[in-house]
Amino acid sequence: DGSGTNFTPAFPSYVSGHATFGGAVFGILRLFYGTDTMQFKLQSDEYNGITKDSITNKIRPVRTRYYQSFTQAEDENFLGRIYVGVHWRIDQDAGRTMGQQIASYIFTQKH
Repeated sequence: DGSGTNFTPAFPSYVSGHATFGGAVFGILRLFYGTDTMQFKLQSDEYNGITKDSITNKIRPVRTRYYQSFTQAEDENFLGRIYVGVHWRIDQDAGRTMGQQIASYIFTQKH
């Protein structure tokens, strides 16, 4: 009925800034290292075993993500925004493409 709380962010979905940033970051990393295959891990500052949950006041557990490639992490970044309902696939596709184009442009200007 529309009377509930709207949790959708108050900004346009197209193109996805999140996917654009991810495309640029992982695009630059692929170009810099000359490969997509790279084992690495990422850990959120929110789930580092130190920070406390603002509601329960309990320390949040460590949540480390392990990746085998830059594309694997880029895909997770890309899909997460669709899963939480703030973007459509087309927003993500366009954002990733834009980010990768930015990465290519920056890399060729600096190398």
